[in-house]
Amino acid sequence: MGYYANPPRSKKTLLKQQIKYMLSQTLGMLINMAIPFEEPLILNYHGICLNEENPRDINDVRYKDFTVQIKLLQALGYKFLSLTEFSEAYKESRLTPAACMITFDDVPRSFIKAAEYLSRDNIPFVVFVCVAHANSDNGNWCRWDDLRKVASFSKAEFGSHSVYHRRLSKVNLEDASKEIEESFQDNPIICTVTFPEASKFPTIIDFPFR
Repeated sequence: MGYYANPPRSKKTLLKQQIKYMLSQTLGMLINMAIPFEEPLILNYHGICLNEENPRDINDVRYKDFTVQIKLLQALGYKFLSLTEFSEAYKESRLTPAACMITFDDVPRSFIKAAEYLSRDNIPFVVFVCVAHANSDNGNWCRWDDLRKVASFSKAEFGSHSVYHRRLSKVNLEDASKEIEESFQDNPIICTVTFPEASKFPTIIDFPFR
């Protein structure tokens, strides 16, 4: 099976994503006001839109909005935890509503600016890497050299986001198990053979389409 890059989106798909984005900005806010959130917080980001326009992808957020969100969490007194700290606190039932973990999926190249921002503020974050994306010739995705740069940030940790970004619940158990295993073996950032420091990372996969 070869690696793939995301196909271009149609105008209809882009319109639907823009509508979803606008709804998420309004309905999400109203829901949060009506139902107070009193659990540990995990923020899952994908791409970062570097201009002032609304993101074309429903999974993306504007860089300006991203920094505002982080500053708001700081002002509200959230404690940012690394993947290691979050995992250990969960196992020991020590997580509180003030705990917050920041994660990035798929890792398009635009996310690097957000990673640099967090690093400057000494905020930990987790990068879940899709091997197919990092091996792709599509310039929109982070390549391994980009991810090695991010790995040099003191607060960065890494996990798996599968190999092919498939919905693994729809794949037979043998193939799904093999892909999960390969997603660690074929990722030089979390494979302890090629990157010994990865031994400090918990062995965790963030399933696509969860």
